[in-house]
Amino acid sequence: MIEDPDNIGIVFIIFSTIMRFLSAIELNGLAYADGGAGYNTTKQCLVGTRIEILDEIEQWAHSTEPNVPPVFWINGAAGTGKSAIAHTLALRFHQRNELGSFLSFDRTYLAERRHEKVFSTVARDLASHNPGVRRPLAAVIRERNWLKRTADIIQQWESLVITPSAHLPTDHPILLVIDALDESGDIQSRKHLLSILAHRAVELPSNVRILLTSRPLDDILQALQSSIHVISKVIDDLPKSSINRDIRSYISARLTQVNGFVFDDNRLQILVNHSEGLFQWAFVACEFIQGSGRLFSPEKRYHKLTNPSNTASLTKLDMLYDTILQEVCPDNDEDDMQVFCSVMGQILASFEPLPLDALTVIRAQFPSRAVDADDVYSVLKHMGSVLSGITNHSIPIRPLHSSFRDYLTDPRRSRNFYIDISQHSSDLAFAMLQIMDTGLHFNISSLENSYLLNSEVFNLAQKVEQSISTPLSYSCRHWASHVQATPFDSKIATQVRKFLNQQFLYWMEVLSLVKSVHIVAHSMSLIINWINVCYKDILDFAVDAQKFVGVFGGVISQSTPHLYLSALPFAPANSIIYRKFSPKFPHAAKVVSGQMTSWPRCQNIWHTPGVACIVFSPDGKHIISGSENGTISIWDAEIGEIVTGPLKEHTEQVNAIGISPDGKYIISGSRDKTICIWDAKTGDAMIAPLKGHTGSVLSVIFSPDGKHIISCSNDHTIRIWDAKTGKVVNGPLKGHTNPVTCVAFSQDGKHIMSSAWDKTIRIWDAETGAVMSGPFTLYTDCVLSAAFSPDGKYIITGSKDKTICMWDAKTGEAIGVPLKGHTDCVTSIVFLQDNKHIITGSWHTGYFTFPAVSPDNKHIIAGSDEHRTISIWDVQTGQYVPVLLKGQPDQIESVAFLPDGHIISGSYNNRICIWNAEINELVATHQSDISKDGWILGPQGRRLLWVPHVHLPDLYYPRTKYLIGQVGTQLDLSHFSHGPLWQSCGSL
Repeated sequence: MIEDPDNIGIVFIIFSTIMRFLSAIELNGLAYADGGAGYNTTKQCLVGTRIEILDEIEQWAHSTEPNVPPVFWINGAAGTGKSAIAHTLALRFHQRNELGSFLSFDRTYLAERRHEKVFSTVARDLASHNPGVRRPLAAVIRERNWLKRTADIIQQWESLVITPSAHLPTDHPILLVIDALDESGDIQSRKHLLSILAHRAVELPSNVRILLTSRPLDDILQALQSSIHVISKVIDDLPKSSINRDIRSYISARLTQVNGFVFDDNRLQILVNHSEGLFQWAFVACEFIQGSGRLFSPEKRYHKLTNPSNTASLTKLDMLYDTILQEVCPDNDEDDMQVFCSVMGQILASFEPLPLDALTVIRAQFPSRAVDADDVYSVLKHMGSVLSGITNHSIPIRPLHSSFRDYLTDPRRSRNFYIDISQHSSDLAFAMLQIMDTGLHFNISSLENSYLLNSEVFNLAQKVEQSISTPLSYSCRHWASHVQATPFDSKIATQVRKFLNQQFLYWMEVLSLVKSVHIVAHSMSLIINWINVCYKDILDFAVDAQKFVGVFGGVISQSTPHLYLSALPFAPANSIIYRKFSPKFPHAAKVVSGQMTSWPRCQNIWHTPGVACIVFSPDGKHIISGSENGTISIWDAEIGEIVTGPLKEHTEQVNAIGISPDGKYIISGSRDKTICIWDAKTGDAMIAPLKGHTGSVLSVIFSPDGKHIISCSNDHTIRIWDAKTGKVVNGPLKGHTNPVTCVAFSQDGKHIMSSAWDKTIRIWDAETGAVMSGPFTLYTDCVLSAAFSPDGKYIITGSKDKTICMWDAKTGEAIGVPLKGHTDCVTSIVFLQDNKHIITGSWHTGYFTFPAVSPDNKHIIAGSDEHRTISIWDVQTGQYVPVLLKGQPDQIESVAFLPDGHIISGSYNNRICIWNAEINELVATHQSDISKDGWILGPQGRRLLWVPHVHLPDLYYPRTKYLIGQVGTQLDLSHFSHGPLWQSCGSL
């Protein structure tokens, strides 16, 4: 026992420090709005201005009267000074330790300040300033770790804000500020955020207040204006005298004297009158007058602002922009106007903001001789009042205010200064191709060793920054998009041909270094859609490039040198890329026998812990897999890279995966008795795991409208869940007396069909959960599979007793007699979309996976566990096409068709395979003893070579120097340059 008071104090301090440290660890990873989202002292109101509204908000925040609305909403038009008020109040409350959180939205930084980060940011801010909040918040995260990733702001509000806020101090006000709410995204994305602010802010402790600012957009107006919990203050309705007084104070502070030109009371008042209450006008006007002019002195600029001509139809802000641009192009000089439109078109047509130096380099490659690279600076140096980044050549240039871009791209507002973005893509496309032609070369970042993955190279980010310029990086990532935005042009097509034939591999090298290999397939798709059919060589190259990245994209993403050392040597002998480029790299590995002659049917094998279930996204671009270890992975279907995940929430095997009809959400059911809902784009858990089943979840599906989820379980029940809230809408639906193995929705979403091991089928009302028909029983053993016909009129079921039955979905009456023919359990059933044919799968010579139908309804595939095969049948004739793709080394768990007719399979050998089903040619995919991901490893794990899956059966041992297989695949490594000598692999 510690008796010394001093020691007790020390122990308490140590204990408190440890607890703070542990809490910090728990909160680490909780989403936070970055990118300068906090308050900015340079954006506050001028001292002595906005006194009335600032005092009004102060009184509201400090009021202890009962029933004070917890939300104060300042709304008004663009440029009225709403944000300045928000930043001013944030500073004041911070100085008194009364600021809980500040978040300012900005459409330029949508990725960093997404709407789903609002309440997680508020939670972290509150915890950082209040120890009483830190511990309960950490406890919540510790118990429900999925909250760190969830995009469900309702769950965030309840768990991250409301629960911990009960521990906030109550002896002073705590202000939460959300600025520029109108820039938080689109109507749909902020729907739930607005609902919480309008109706649930009252759940906060009474001393916590929320200050909002926004433009009065329709959805925001509708949500907040009628709420009894919101005070609405229209800034445009403030007394005009006080607004003009504040604007005068601001202008007076900025323009007392500029280069000898004195702004007396009369001139100041004239400027105030012209502002018409817009603080943005006053700010831009002061910037314009104080700036270094091209032709006009401050006095002349003042007169230009106060004596505009031909602007009767323009708003005051548009008139201001028009006046500023008149200095850039005085007297509407034709040459000046052409240069201005060209420069601003370049800026607005770019797919991301670029700094002045990069814009200048790109412009120097424009095809027109009339274009001068110095045009960029000559135009932009006069536009500091409306554009940021003008004074620093390395800062991306963007409009200071969104209203300026809106003005330029609206011909009714900008008139002569109108920028038609579509007219500038051609010059940019040409420039991108030129920059890559001169800037790309072998080993651009001077990588020294091929044994390392990119992630293992010391200081690679700095090497890339030094060797790959901003214009080159931008060109490599966006050239195809600029080409696609250009009407077909034979000159650009010629440039594309030259680029592909000479620079293709060097382009892929840069994309590997900047982590953008996935762009290749998309870029080639854009070119295929753009190019004229008479350019067959370009079309063929683009198709070949898609296949090249489809097979080798994964290894190229991992290690840049192995683009040349592993990908190119193993490409098929007849591929365009191999024939064109392999002679240039004589010191790479050589496949002397057994080389592929064409691209393999199995385009990818992706390794992941035992694959239990797989599904394609509706657009075919991604594959979602569920594994035995409880994880879910989202894969890029082109190159086989995991783009999101592995997502970990389940504690046991994932039995079932489903995806919403719009492809936005994923559902998973697990042996751990829970169901999870995920954002298909970000991988975030949308809400807490759905709990209710007391047995393993065997099947999960979305309703046709995506609003509900249905699940069935070993616990003999069915549940219907609200897909948004996760609440049980109906259920548990009871009736089955054994595990429910299968559930399905009718096409109209009105009925649910279930089958179970109790040998029965039931039909339920999807809305009420009531049994509409059943139980139907014709079987002598458990029902293993069931499906609705596409028109919803019939149900077909298969049983362990080897029979198939058809039922009237409305009456539940059996149609005809049980169909016999199978010699073992009927494990799977699928209706064709023609409503006339049924496919059934059985344990004839081993278990068959649930069959899949090709998109054209012409073929059926199924996988077998006993023979490790995927088989195919002709639908029309019923003819069995000889065993397809036999050689799968382990039990095949699931198969499906891709939208383009390719086949995907998953098996217990930790593989996901995509097969080309156009020709019936056997391709072996045996497991070998080398690294599961195909690497031949030397001592200390050095990566000597990566081997495609089709050659893996020919490997005797993962560390072998010569590869001799049953089909004669051999590599000649006698001239192979690798490791620190890899750079000598080419003869360039």
